[in-house]
Amino acid sequence: MIAIERDNPRLKGILAKDYARPAIDKNRLGELIDLIGKHLTAAKALIPPRPLLEAMTKQISRLIEVIITNRIQSRALAADSRRIAAEAAQWQNAIARMI
Repeated sequence: MIAIERDNPRLKGILAKDYARPAIDKNRLGELIDLIGKHLTAAKALIPPRPLLEAMTKQISRLIEVIITNRIQSRALAADSRRIAAEAAQWQNAIARMI
């Protein structure tokens, strides 16, 4: 606790330093440990099994790959469209000069 207080001066004098004192209520301490254990057990139940996580990861990776590919393709199409429009404008100007 001394090291924690040294690294965090705002905690000085707040943290208890006598954890082995007989005044700690053993029943309340046991209840706290049980409560933490129940929450950890409940949290573990919410975590999907590894094969499901792996399948989800593959699907997400594929989705990201598709999104990136589509963005690249749409940028390429946009660049092609601009190039084609510029060429069409040049041809129109050339034809207009010929008329």
